[in-house]
Amino acid sequence: MLNTKPEGNRRVGKPRLRWEECVWQDIRILGINNRMNVASNREEWRAILRKARAHKGLSCQW
Repeated sequence: MLNTKPEGNRRVGKPRLRWEECVWQDIRILGINNRMNVASNREEWRAILRKARAHKGLSCQW
């Protein structure tokens, strides 16, 4: 157990962003500070989605 060597190689460089990290970055770009309150209000959330669709330059364009 202590003398084992894992197979494979690590990727070189900075790790890729996870989906959730991308979403939080985009929320910050859109200027949303109270994301939990906005997410619980359906009308506000829909307005945010419309704003996000129209916004160019978000970090995660899936």
